[in-house]
Amino acid sequence: MTNNVIGPSSPKQELMLTQEADLAIIGGAMGSGKSYISLFYPLKFAEDPYFRGVIFRNTTGEITAQNGLWENACGIYTKIYGNADDLKKQGKKGGIKIHIKDLKITFPSGASLKFAYLESRKDLQRHQGAAYTFCLFDEATHFTREMFEYLVKRMRSAKAKHKKQMVLTCNPDPDWDCLEWIKPYLLEDGTPDTSKDGKIRYYVVDNGNYIWSDSREELESIYGTGADAGIRSFTFISANCLDNPPLMEADPSYVSNLKAQPWVDVQRYFYGNWYVRPSTAGYFRREWVEEVIGYETSQITKLVRAFDFAGSLRSDSNPSPDYTVAALMAKMKDGTYLVLDVK
Repeated sequence: MTNNVIGPSSPKQELMLTQEADLAIIGGAMGSGKSYISLFYPLKFAEDPYFRGVIFRNTTGEITAQNGLWENACGIYTKIYGNADDLKKQGKKGGIKIHIKDLKITFPSGASLKFAYLESRKDLQRHQGAAYTFCLFDEATHFTREMFEYLVKRMRSAKAKHKKQMVLTCNPDPDWDCLEWIKPYLLEDGTPDTSKDGKIRYYVVDNGNYIWSDSREELESIYGTGADAGIRSFTFISANCLDNPPLMEADPSYVSNLKAQPWVDVQRYFYGNWYVRPSTAGYFRREWVEEVIGYETSQITKLVRAFDFAGSLRSDSNPSPDYTVAALMAKMKDGTYLVLDVK
């Protein structure tokens, strides 16, 4: 008979699950098992009947995708507690109740966990009256700082006894508006400083600004020690596929296949580099050209102004869209080209 063990499979995954920060960011590369491990957080609190957890993805389709969060959560929790409907047929009590329509799971204690989408700013209104004790954002770079800040205010309960936590899982994205939170945990080249994994830092949001410190006492000397001081703990834990032994055993070619990807993808998804970006993000590089102080207009053989029209409007999901660009270039008699104007 084979025994199935459900839980962390490496020291790094153990650190992911046992960290005690108020706000934690977990991940930094593909295949680390961060989404799977994040589903064990509710189990830490499931015996508290007043546990009210929520797990967010960008869309409902991402939640219910095959082998996605919902399917894995139902599978894990059923293995541990059993299914309430199946046990009832056997004349037994207990088990989890799976509410497919509401994407909600109720544990035997009465604790509950729901799955929800959060695609844009307007979706926040659906959580206005909610009171959560645990929030998980999976693929957190698809969400904005405003969303995290809004949900922090929804984390409240006078009855829950467990520690309230918010956990974000993600892969590197140099354009994420929360990158500043992670930078103290990175080396100069943008890869994780693994010696800092799990290190606790502290912050206060003061008039919209994040005030950080490595010492709680430093912030307490300014903002006080009471619950209303607003001091919260934070940590970042990096990991990659090598921290996920079951994946390496099941798919020995995973690393070689990942390293066969384009250079930028290897840097991001294997080495966890937060600073690199695809070269297609800017086809033209400044270092390719030199500045010309003056030129003779008589040497110009042709002038061309071209336009690149962009029609995307700003939105919560795309806060910095492309702009319309106009460039004026000249071809010189000696075969060189000058960029005369860009707007």
